[in-house]
Amino acid sequence: PIKAIALDLDGTLLTTNKKISSRTVRLINNLVDQGLFVCIATGRSLSTTKQFIEHLNIKTPLICYNGACIHDMKNNADISHITIDEQIGREMVRLSMKTTAYFHMFLNHQLYFAPGSETADFLEPMSAEIGTTVDLASLADTRFTKGMYVGEPDVTLPIKHELERLFPNQLNIVYSHPQYLEVMPKEATKGKALAALLKQNQIAASETIAFGDAENDVEMLTWARYGVAMGNAPEHVRLLAPYTTLSNDEDGVAVWLENFFQNS
Repeated sequence: PIKAIALDLDGTLLTTNKKISSRTVRLINNLVDQGLFVCIATGRSLSTTKQFIEHLNIKTPLICYNGACIHDMKNNADISHITIDEQIGREMVRLSMKTTAYFHMFLNHQLYFAPGSETADFLEPMSAEIGTTVDLASLADTRFTKGMYVGEPDVTLPIKHELERLFPNQLNIVYSHPQYLEVMPKEATKGKALAALLKQNQIAASETIAFGDAENDVEMLTWARYGVAMGNAPEHVRLLAPYTTLSNDEDGVAVWLENFFQNS
């Protein structure tokens, strides 16, 4: 029997307008009431994740920053929080000064921009984030949770390759969106965080459904017994996932779950 459902936010649970449809809200709250362990696994920060799910009755811990943090909402405390090594952080800041990509970082659940990067907040995945402009060099010796380079792939791919060359096997570097290169510690992945959280609750991969639409969801989609890629996911993500559904603007999550629970 299915005991858990893991849900990505952007491109999955959220429509293009950044809303969760009433049909999806009803269904998820219904499943929560029936005792299913429904959890969110997102690249987003803790603060915006909380804003987006305020209509859901989810009380389970939140997986944020692509798995770098698991946060217990009931006690308002982090269960786990993995941060980037200072030496790597310094290099990430240095690279940000040599590129036209915008650079953002999250530190202690706060968002910081490099001066001039504020304009990047109009970009869709950053909606609802509130940030502070800061001279990033002043934060270079802190251990931040996640760094992001925002720009077209021809600008961000060289950064990805340079970080992989300098710090082999030390980072989890993924695109959460074609213009969003996200950098976390190696252990910080949605799949690892989900497996750890469910293990604490005596739930196995064989009892889990996961939904996602991006490269940072693939590990979770291939780990769960039912990994479902959204219809709007890039082709390589849809090919790697065992199951697919309609897009995030066509109630893809609700349609798949309604069919699944009616037929089982």
